[in-house]
Amino acid sequence: MSNPEPTQRSHSGRTAACRQDEALRNSFGLTEREATIAKLICLGYAPAKLAGRLSLSTNTVRSHLKRIFSKTRTHRQADLVRLLLTTVFAEGNEVKPVDELADAGQLATGQLVAGQSRS
Repeated sequence: MSNPEPTQRSHSGRTAACRQDEALRNSFGLTEREATIAKLICLGYAPAKLAGRLSLSTNTVRSHLKRIFSKTRTHRQADLVRLLLTTVFAEGNEVKPVDELADAGQLATGQLVAGQSRS
């Protein structure tokens, strides 16, 4: 039996994936299922493939996506992916709440820039 490769952990012992899940939930108010769907969309999964992977109907996945779009103030999958790649999944960037980004005008203009992490 082979051992799986070690998972990269932070100082607190949590994996990077756990931190990303937490950031999605805290920054955008996503549920656990919505955070999972958002991550898989960023990995290139289409809603129909997601449905099969998560044992959900395609309509259920689409309903979750509508709520994700509403919570992240995006309207299309491409907008969602760009938002998440420049915030939650951008290495070395601190995640800002969506309201703070909207107040700064970064969501409306499409010029989303994540803040640098604190030293």
